[in-house]
Amino acid sequence: MKKVAAVLGIFILSFQTFLFAENKEPLKLNIHDAVDYAIKGNLSLKRSQLALDSAEHAANSAWGVVIPSVSASGQFNQSLLDPQNASLTVTGAVSLTLTPSLITSIRSVSLAYEQQEIAYETAVKNIEFSVRQLFTQLLYSQEYIRVLEDNVASAKRQYESDLAKYNRGTLPQVNILTDQVSMQSAQLTLESQKSTLENSKATFKQTLGLSQDTDIILEGSLEDVMQIEDITMEKVQKVRKQSTAMASLLKQKESAENSLLASRFTAWGPRVTLGYSINWTGNDVAVDTSSVPPVTTKGDFKFNEDPSTHAITVGVSIPLDGWLPWSSTGLNIAKADAALDDYDLQIENQRITEEINIQNYLNTIKTTQANIKLAKSNLELARRNLTLTEEAYNHGTKSLLELQNARDKLSSTQVSVMSNASSLLTAILNLENTLGIPFDSLGKTESTQTGNK
Repeated sequence: MKKVAAVLGIFILSFQTFLFAENKEPLKLNIHDAVDYAIKGNLSLKRSQLALDSAEHAANSAWGVVIPSVSASGQFNQSLLDPQNASLTVTGAVSLTLTPSLITSIRSVSLAYEQQEIAYETAVKNIEFSVRQLFTQLLYSQEYIRVLEDNVASAKRQYESDLAKYNRGTLPQVNILTDQVSMQSAQLTLESQKSTLENSKATFKQTLGLSQDTDIILEGSLEDVMQIEDITMEKVQKVRKQSTAMASLLKQKESAENSLLASRFTAWGPRVTLGYSINWTGNDVAVDTSSVPPVTTKGDFKFNEDPSTHAITVGVSIPLDGWLPWSSTGLNIAKADAALDDYDLQIENQRITEEINIQNYLNTIKTTQANIKLAKSNLELARRNLTLTEEAYNHGTKSLLELQNARDKLSSTQVSVMSNASSLLTAILNLENTLGIPFDSLGKTESTQTGNK
């Protein structure tokens, strides 16, 4: 009876789990939700957070290099000739070494933490950039699939219409065969694009840190990008900040300056050593000097009331290698100096590269916006042309090839509008990333900005 109840309980639990899985609602995501999920769940970003925490711990403990070194030792002696004669010595010591390099050592750890902060910020921006780019590509794929579905439906309607005409004897068989090929081709293209969409969704879920069995629905449309206002150089210069790439190079230059100073301290800086030690000694014998002759008896270890020795040491050393030609320390200084000059060149190169990229992105945005306007005009023309061509084909004044060309023209024009919209969003993302400003700072429509005022 108990076994039956257990099996029944497992069955009910499994059935409930199945129902829960079946009734699980899809996860609806807009672009901001997707970014939040990625920042919280992306595995690469979690690793960057661990590296940042480790660097912070090291920075908080950097002052430990100035803590004195403390040691204690003990020594026990037992005479082999006189087993009753034993002694115990306890020694304590404190030492501290002071060099100018302590300053650069502490500074180096602090700079490493600041560099890791920039690295983490860069990782966050890269993740957000990837999420926004993938989100845009998914929107494009979804809208492209809608176009392909319309193509399949249109090809099917055309086939059914021509089949009816063929059955009435008013249309040759070659038209039916052509319609079948067109319908099958449209269906294969649709299935291929759906497979591509599923692969892209898998990458998107991984970036967001979501389980692969999570069903997602994207909220958004490429239509919004059509309303983005013009982006000018004047506007760009007003909002421009420091990019993470430039911030990283500047911080690396600070580290190089600190390394150069450390090399100089090593070559020429004095080293001061301070030390203090204390020693106690105890014996396992007792001597009674009141008797004649003195009597020695075995007793407990007894230490002297005062330490046996006190010692204070002060040492100063000045390295001379830095003053010698072709010494290793001199070469290290030269290498550190050359590394610093190299960072100056990298920073200048980064500045020029950013200027060029900003201009290129602005040109791309301007060209793409013009292409979108032209494509939208062509879209209206293609729709009108298809309507007229369908009417003419039904009246027998246009051929099937002309009808298919009209449909292909409409489809390619729709894809062109969406492709340009996706390219525009990508160019704006690249521009915002180069400017060092938050994403969505430039990609706002006029209506959105008016509503925020």
